[in-house]
Amino acid sequence: MNRRWLPLALSLSALGCEARSAYDVQRDNPLGVSFWVVPTPSEDTGLLGRTFVRAPDTALTLEEQSRPNPCENELQEASLVGMTNNYQNAIDVRSSARGQALLSLYGFSGDTASASHLLYKVKTAKKVTRLDTAAYVNCCAKQDCGWGYVSALVYGDGEYVSAREGSANGKASYQLVTAQGASSFTLLNRKGIHGWLAAIITAHDRREAAQACPPDQKWQAYECVGKTLIGQMRDGCAQDDSQNPFWDDNPQMRYQLKTSHDDACRWLEQHQIQH
Repeated sequence: MNRRWLPLALSLSALGCEARSAYDVQRDNPLGVSFWVVPTPSEDTGLLGRTFVRAPDTALTLEEQSRPNPCENELQEASLVGMTNNYQNAIDVRSSARGQALLSLYGFSGDTASASHLLYKVKTAKKVTRLDTAAYVNCCAKQDCGWGYVSALVYGDGEYVSAREGSANGKASYQLVTAQGASSFTLLNRKGIHGWLAAIITAHDRREAAQACPPDQKWQAYECVGKTLIGQMRDGCAQDDSQNPFWDDNPQMRYQLKTSHDDACRWLEQHQIQH
């Protein structure tokens, strides 16, 4: 996706979220339900293209449940685009045993008895994507490619924090700013992260979503997308403003409008949405 359209796509993920129950680990990750968080990020892109025998399980890491893709060579070449944004989130881990498992998954197993929240502060920088092709589909018809594959990785840095709600002795040791305002926590442990910190997983059967989407979004090909964004992209593809004679004397604007039109059409094709 061209950077011109990137702000529209990124607006689908909340910059700040309220503290929520940990019963649904995937829903509660900081970037939104379209992304699967890699608890221990690294500079290794080895996850990209790996396949899954069945739909991913949030109780396991992606490395644990994926395998080499026999048709990886037939995927599109890796495409790198900018993805600049900041995400913050606070997850209440007291509601169920899944909350304790979540703390352990992110390296805070020693804090399960005392932590009330798992906090995220994440800044993303870029995304690398490998989409499938007709040759890939044909290859998978002969080989066992499984349920789906990792189609994209997101790069960035930030920190995960185990914390207690409120402040010790009236003095906050950690603050998180969400859509509801600033919240205070007593920090227990902090883990700095840097590298490929999240993944997008695409089901080979596009009718099957990799995860549930929020009410204002729907599953399209390989990720959850906003219903309003689909309409915006359709409008952008349907109307080619660069053909308007008004822009005859402004080649730069004509080029920008043409690029926006082409990007919108390409986005619809990638998400298998009829123009």
